[in-house]
Amino acid sequence: MATVQDLLDSIAAKFDVAELIDRGTTADGKIHEYDLWYRQNSIIFYKRLSIYVHGDEAEWYGSNPIPSDPVPTFSQRVENKIANIIETSADIKYLAIDSVNDFIKRAIIVGYRDVDGTITEFRAYIWEDAEGKLQYAMI
Repeated sequence: MATVQDLLDSIAAKFDVAELIDRGTTADGKIHEYDLWYRQNSIIFYKRLSIYVHGDEAEWYGSNPIPSDPVPTFSQRVENKIANIIETSADIKYLAIDSVNDFIKRAIIVGYRDVDGTITEFRAYIWEDAEGKLQYAMI
């Protein structure tokens, strides 16, 4: 588990801290309160931080103020896969999403490739395998 200082260090690592003020404790010393002012896009923002302390261990109280890293949608992952396929395949000239279903994690793409100087159209199927990796096959 983390200490109070570990949690405050994680704030300093994630935010451009303008000021962090210790506001003392509440609940018989169990809750440590801090006022955080931080910069984001040249604007100062404010957050109240509450940390629950039990023994030598501490954890965020109420909510974790550190934003989680965004998780790309299936559609975004398909777009990245398409860019990777085009980049690594000399004969594929263009790919576009024909249809995508984010819920079941399946997509159909249409593409054009150069086969001995002749441009041909093809379709491919993209899916997420059991390990969470995107796979594709010509259809």
